[in-house]
Amino acid sequence: MIISLQSFVISFFIFFAPFIQNDLGLLNEVQSHYETIDNFKADFRQITGTGHVATGTFFYKSKDHFRIELDDRILISDGESIWNYSLKTDKVIISSSEEETTSFSIDDYIYEFPKQCSISYDKEDDLKIVMLKPKTGELDFKEVKLWINENKVVEKLQLIDLMDNRFTVELTNIKLNKDLSSDLFTFSPKEGTNVIDLR
Repeated sequence: MIISLQSFVISFFIFFAPFIQNDLGLLNEVQSHYETIDNFKADFRQITGTGHVATGTFFYKSKDHFRIELDDRILISDGESIWNYSLKTDKVIISSSEEETTSFSIDDYIYEFPKQCSISYDKEDDLKIVMLKPKTGELDFKEVKLWINENKVVEKLQLIDLMDNRFTVELTNIKLNKDLSSDLFTFSPKEGTNVIDLR
């Protein structure tokens, strides 16, 4: 799932001291479970490092299709392009998923980035935490934490970027493998919409 970090994240609480495991047991279980998820819908709450809070609805479909509905903005991706539509100004900015350097993909954090990170585990109440720390300077973050529920689904994600800004996302009311229309993951601007195409 590709999402702009600055527009989809929160900061959070206290953590226990991490315990290191040599195997990837929990992460492998999460990866296996996500392979069975074709789509999901969830409510989200985000708080940036500056304390800004926003809530909305998040729709996800495999292969990096997503839709984020906020009060004043809708972000949509079909896996190749990202539409950032402002309801207030009736303007949409279209960019390529591959060229969007501030984008965030849960698929990357579950499958790709662990290959380049040291991995440790933690726990908080009924949730388990997977912590990723890059082994080199090739990734654009210092640390990522994934909160995993008993169903092996990510409920929260916290990222600390290279400037020590902390961003976190919390998902609630997660509904897996529902009949989501493919129309949710495309955007056709209406007549009169200001279109800025950066692809």
